[in-house]
Amino acid sequence: MKKLCFVFEINTNARPVLNLLPWIYMNGEELAEHLSGKYEVMFDYFKNKDRADYLVVPNPNGGFINETDLPEIPVDLELFFNKDFQGIEASIDNFFNEKQR
Repeated sequence: MKKLCFVFEINTNARPVLNLLPWIYMNGEELAEHLSGKYEVMFDYFKNKDRADYLVVPNPNGGFINETDLPEIPVDLELFFNKDFQGIEASIDNFFNEKQR
């Protein structure tokens, strides 16, 4: 099972900062449950960056530096604001479908 780490952090300054905007609008537990049949879902990039296979990064991301060079899956930030779990899942699935071509 692919391990996805959702990145809601900004790390352009000397210290990492949690970007709370997506969290205000969505519930990470609900998202993880929605994706649980297909993907292992993690949050907190700084804690899980060494365990993840892919990073799911809201687009635009507002200042995230990928320290691990893991592949990034861009997902429209609006999908998080709208709690569109199916849209988030479709974006992730499309990334993997395009990658297989």
